[in-house]
Amino acid sequence: MPKLHWAKMFPSALLWLLLFAQSEPAGYANAARAFAAHDFPAAEAAVNEALHESPGYAPALLLKARLSMMQGRMDDAVGALKRAIAEDPARAESRFLLGFAYYLENDFEQADAALAKADQKDGRVLLYRAMSAEGLNHPDAAGDFYRRAIQADPRGTDARIAWARLLRKEGDMAQANKLVEEAFAISPEARDVLYEKGLSLLDSGQYLQAVDFGQRALRAPGAVPTEREIRFLLFRAWQKAGNAEMAAKERAIFEKLPLPLVR
Repeated sequence: MPKLHWAKMFPSALLWLLLFAQSEPAGYANAARAFAAHDFPAAEAAVNEALHESPGYAPALLLKARLSMMQGRMDDAVGALKRAIAEDPARAESRFLLGFAYYLENDFEQADAALAKADQKDGRVLLYRAMSAEGLNHPDAAGDFYRRAIQADPRGTDARIAWARLLRKEGDMAQANKLVEEAFAISPEARDVLYEKGLSLLDSGQYLQAVDFGQRALRAPGAVPTEREIRFLLFRAWQKAGNAEMAAKERAIFEKLPLPLVR
């Protein structure tokens, strides 16, 4: 019997089945609490329990995908996200995370294809569409997406910083510096913003001011940019400023720091 006819004939049964399908499995609350507490092994055990109880529960599939991405198990993450989309096509977060997962794998074509089906009013979606376009060597498209990402999230700094980097590579220093200034006005204590401000000052010949911002970035909390990147900025700024002693000191620290892992 066709599903449409069955639903019309048994509406109360259909409603009961939908409510049952969407009910939260017992283990999911434990998984969410453990994840929030950064107890990731406990979160994974609990989310696996939840999915054993209710294999199609989309929030548990999303949490499974996040845990898998954190551990570098990208195939597992993509599989969980595709299942989440199949179970709940209207859930926007699933489509964003699928595009994000492909982006992390440097599969920019699939990243953009997935993100094109996500919420186009979401600044994160537009940001990663911009960076995917940049990865595909489509700078004009990237610029358009960066512009839209800023419009969607006017108080965000990520799109401004990423677009400034692209413009710097293309030689448009004036526009790059303008974007960095906007980001600095919004978030003057952020590690990545301070670092980019230092790069802008270095490029404009203000070497001691670049040192100041590099040192401020080094003291700011966060993992990005890495200490190695900031030390290299400081080395270059001291070198350009003509202080060979400080340049040598920063270079020695830079060379002792481990190279970042590249996927």
